[in-house]
Amino acid sequence: MWRQTIQKILRGIGLLERILLSILFVFMCVILVMQIVSRYFLNSPIIWTDEMTTLFQLVLAFLGIGYGIRKKSHVCLSGFYEKFPEHVQHLISIATNILVIVCLGFIIEQGFFYANMQWHIKTMTTRFMNGYFYIAVPIGLIEACIYLGFDSVDHLMYLLHKEPVFRLGEDSK
Repeated sequence: MWRQTIQKILRGIGLLERILLSILFVFMCVILVMQIVSRYFLNSPIIWTDEMTTLFQLVLAFLGIGYGIRKKSHVCLSGFYEKFPEHVQHLISIATNILVIVCLGFIIEQGFFYANMQWHIKTMTTRFMNGYFYIAVPIGLIEACIYLGFDSVDHLMYLLHKEPVFRLGEDSK
């Protein structure tokens, strides 16, 4: 019963992630089309479009990291990994997840520090606060750490011969 609840919560979070990332992507594409039309057809470029699309790329990239981990859609080199017995593969996955979480912990700390430094600095053309965009770095990496933790729990459950709890990547069908 509680596993089904967890799966429903994860599906809901995944839906929110897809909606947010899709809206950001569409908004970025609209801005790029506006820039193309204004520059090449109206001969009057819009000055703020480059800055905004760059900032949206930053947000999409870092929020997309967690989403990619959740969907298990990141590129991986598995040829060597797959030669190990299944229980060793689970141990390797747990160890690499923990190593990545530790490394991301340092980046998250610096991400918060940098976002805080940029919080009251305005962008050159739109005058938005930089911190609104740079906060996506630690938030996206925290999300990645959470999903890596979930993945580690599932690998541990496999090692204990129990049913996995989170089943990341399985709802991508």
